[in-house]
Amino acid sequence: MKLIIIPLVEQNVSGCDCFEPAHKFDAKWCLDLHGYLNREEFAARLREVNNFIKAFPLLSKRSKRYLTYGIGGVIVLILFAVLAIAFSGSAGKNPGSTYAITVVIEALLSLALPIGRKIVDNMAKNRAEIFTQNLEPVLEQFNRKENPTANWKLVWIEVLTHYNINMNSDGKGTATPKYAEHAELVIEINDALSDLTAQTVRVNLAPTTSPVMYTNNTGVYAPQMVNVA
Repeated sequence: MKLIIIPLVEQNVSGCDCFEPAHKFDAKWCLDLHGYLNREEFAARLREVNNFIKAFPLLSKRSKRYLTYGIGGVIVLILFAVLAIAFSGSAGKNPGSTYAITVVIEALLSLALPIGRKIVDNMAKNRAEIFTQNLEPVLEQFNRKENPTANWKLVWIEVLTHYNINMNSDGKGTATPKYAEHAELVIEINDALSDLTAQTVRVNLAPTTSPVMYTNNTGVYAPQMVNVA
């Protein structure tokens, strides 16, 4: 069985429109597709899939970053408003309660960015589920027409994106790998199609020569080109 892997790549989009399609499946035609789809048919099939997924955009890296800082900023503003109200109501009356409120607010401020990141991660997960649920019926439609010649499927794989490096005061540190899920289209092509490829791959010899077999001094047959003119 031959496998054709078509990765979902992120496009460079302008601005921070979270609903702007930022991904597409991108691959070039290869010989493994010979006998199944030609170049034009393969390009048309990818256009069909990419036009369909525009209605179900995933969050791009840029959108996730902007949303994380945006949500974190909103949380900070809300906490500052709460802090201002708390100080205005307790200033000069109960210093102990003012100190306690300050400590609580500072602790919540330190959690603003992680909270924003968690919210955005949940948004990205929900979009990925919607993306998968809507694309799989399209692939099933392809498979109903093309099985057992070929089979289309969507897979999500974990990909190493970066390392999170933390340094201690003693100069030692740790490196924690961080992963992200990436989508791929996988086309499984029946091995029977390899016969079609084999029939179209030939070596063209010069018209004045022909291969013959001869025995060398070691008694082993070896090819030799001789002139047949």
